[in-house]
Amino acid sequence: LLIVNVAVFLIALFAEQIERGMVRDDLRRFYASGERTLPRAALDRTFFLHPPERVIVTERRQMLEAVVAAPSRFELAFGIVPYNLFGRLMVWQLLTYQFLHGGWLHLLLNMYMLFMFGRLVERQIGSRSFLRFYLLGGVFAGVLNLLAGLFVEAPTIGASGAICAVLAAFGLMNPNARLAMFIFIFPVMMRARTFVIVYALLT
Repeated sequence: LLIVNVAVFLIALFAEQIERGMVRDDLRRFYASGERTLPRAALDRTFFLHPPERVIVTERRQMLEAVVAAPSRFELAFGIVPYNLFGRLMVWQLLTYQFLHGGWLHLLLNMYMLFMFGRLVERQIGSRSFLRFYLLGGVFAGVLNLLAGLFVEAPTIGASGAICAVLAAFGLMNPNARLAMFIFIFPVMMRARTFVIVYALLT
């Protein structure tokens, strides 16, 4: 799972850089031509900012930054987007969103938690059972996120839901295990069940 998460992150990062380059090129030609309607590649990235049928440009730099920073097609296809999931029946998003991350820090934090607690849970329930539990935990978290944000157009990505499921399993199977949680630079000792509740609230 660690290798798959890192590999997918690198693929998504590569695809994002290629798409951003294409969008920047399209926008440069668009601004040079003096037209008022954005090209199709840019329209696809402004779906959650403006109606896709017509976008009138008012501020060049502001629009350029908004379009380039918008979610990529990769994220819209494989992250959870309610419109795509229900309107286009992209049901695979409930699985694939778990392997996308918003940046290196997001990836490293989730993979650190997966390494620290996932291997312990895996030893207790077995590799196949752990894989099923991890994926189903992510699906369950994705469904909860959908119910909480049916009209959110930005994609939901990340393994945090699956990681929370792993932590919950660890806490239930080892409720009295002693863990150290660092608050700033100060270690705070707590039981596993307390740690799971704190982590869930923070994430």
